[in-house]
Amino acid sequence: MVDAYVECFGRFAKRRVKDVLDIACGTGGPTIELAKRGYSIVGADLHEEVIELTREKAKKLGLNIKFI
Repeated sequence: MVDAYVECFGRFAKRRVKDVLDIACGTGGPTIELAKRGYSIVGADLHEEVIELTREKAKKLGLNIKFI
């Protein structure tokens, strides 16, 4: 799935994409993968308990992702 996002960034963006907002990021699968690939990313979700779990996953992987 993340490969499709990256392909869309390259195909349709009029500039190089480096910052991404992942709305309804849930447990962070794509959020974390994009961060691993070097994107600066903010993950957003309405459920604080899910955000906390995802924040912990990112922390264990040493990824700097902002969650709101």
